[in-house]
Amino acid sequence: MKTKTFFQTICIVAISMLFVISCNRDDHISLTKEEIQEIETYNPQLLIENFAAALAKVFSENKEIRELVKDEALKMIDDDYDVLYILVKDVKLKDNSTLESNLSKYLPREKLSQLIQEIPTLTIFVPELIDDAFSAVKWDTDLDIPKVAFIDKENNVHYIDSFGDKKTFAHNEIPLFPIVVLKKSERIVLKSSKLRSSIQDNVTVIRANNGLEFVFDDEIYDNIKPKQILTRLGANTDIPSNMNKMF
Repeated sequence: MKTKTFFQTICIVAISMLFVISCNRDDHISLTKEEIQEIETYNPQLLIENFAAALAKVFSENKEIRELVKDEALKMIDDDYDVLYILVKDVKLKDNSTLESNLSKYLPREKLSQLIQEIPTLTIFVPELIDDAFSAVKWDTDLDIPKVAFIDKENNVHYIDSFGDKKTFAHNEIPLFPIVVLKKSERIVLKSSKLRSSIQDNVTVIRANNGLEFVFDDEIYDNIKPKQILTRLGANTDIPSNMNKMF
């Protein structure tokens, strides 16, 4: 896997998030007057910012949630350190709470549900920073409390800490402190009902608790299905686990 730099990731995030917001606006052109009024009062960018603030607070309060996000990132299900929020939000913690229930202390559940409706593949990405400043592998969950970054519609990169303070990165500034990035996944997408049956038999389907199904945008991102190589005899053989990332 070729690790993306922090700002390569940010650029991808910016394009993805703007695409989601613009598509949602287009989808509402023919709605009723009442629905249009409701949409006009809805600010998707503010919802992302509020989610970032809530996540930063939860990170500071709950070590087990930090461990959850780290452990899920290390699974690298899409061959990168991506954690789909919808897949981890209901995981039971030792105190029987969940990530979602902890977030709901700072952001109403209806807003959390609204965010999933807008961005089903909302992802918490753990970047690999330069000089080993921070990564999923290096994350010391006892000490490292990540700030949470997000992009606005002008492509400015902001981040929020556990006190709710928001700051903005200067152009090409690279953080040297623990941070995660909110984004729309570019590697995992909603499963389409139009997917050809011949393809459906071979794809890995990821199912969320709410019934939504996801697939990989390209099979090269599928790090769940065992990788295979073609031997000299033409037979498929599983790649040893310690060599998976070389292929």
